Amino acid sequence: MITKRMIDEDVDNVREMLREHDFVIPGMWTVVWPVLVFYLFVVFMQAVFCIEYDFETHKSQKEDFSSLLPACAITFIAAVGALNARARYLCLPEVVRKRSIIIRFVMRKVQFYIFLWVGLFIGVGICALLSPDIEPIVSAMSLLLGLGVLHIAFNIDMARFELSALNKIYDLWMDNRL
Repeated sequence: MITKRMIDEDVDNVREMLREHDFVIPGMWTVVWPVLVFYLFVVFMQAVFCIEYDFETHKSQKEDFSSLLPACAITFIAAVGALNARARYLCLPEVVRKRSIIIRFVMRKVQFYIFLWVGLFIGVGICALLSPDIEPIVSAMSLLLGLGVLHIAFNIDMARFELSALNKIYDLWMDNRL
């Protein structure tokens, strides 16, 4: 559990670390490659979910691939947000990324919500793959619904901690110590 005191101390520690260490400009490939792999993984999985398998004849056939377009679009929007966040994260000095309680906490939360989103997508996709009654577009739309719901949940989750951190930063600013 994170307390207000821990947040206050961490803000002070981060402030001191940033005085001693410079921000870093990460290489483009360093920022892009994990997001590109994630994007290609989701598009590949959606293509797999479009394959219809007949258990009686043991033959598979390609189904309508029109569900790839919404999956690509939704994942692209998420990928752009991930690229922005990843670039900002990698700009922080490595010592701050490793030692800051707040940064590590937020990263764990982000990873949790990403795994939950992808797990929801894969779960619905497997149901669509195994059930002939469920169209592949359902798994693509689960990306949108999951992204929306988890985005709201993440914002509510993080809002509880933002107020304490902003309060500490405001106090430092008012005391001219920022």
